[in-house]
Amino acid sequence: MCETLPGGGSVQHLVVIYADPARTTIRFRGAMGPFQGQGVDGAMTITLTAKDGGTTLVLDSNIGGYFKGGFGKMPNAADGMLTDLVAHLKYYAENEKALPPG
Repeated sequence: MCETLPGGGSVQHLVVIYADPARTTIRFRGAMGPFQGQGVDGAMTITLTAKDGGTTLVLDSNIGGYFKGGFGKMPNAADGMLTDLVAHLKYYAENEKALPPG
């Protein structure tokens, strides 16, 4: 899972380690955003389920390791990153193209 940065550059956040189309499940490994520069690793699983003519997305993200200064305020940052990720996935699914930057 990669991100193109405004003004050039890019970031590789996560790598797919498991994909099961029959179960509509995909699992990633790695660290996102501010966790990348730390001694942190994580696993994130996304499962999609058809429901009431739409789709339910369940996202389970777990990280652990060493974070200089402690993880204290990081849960809020992680929630923000994951909320943004889900918004981008929703846009892509509905529009068949990436969400424009900004």
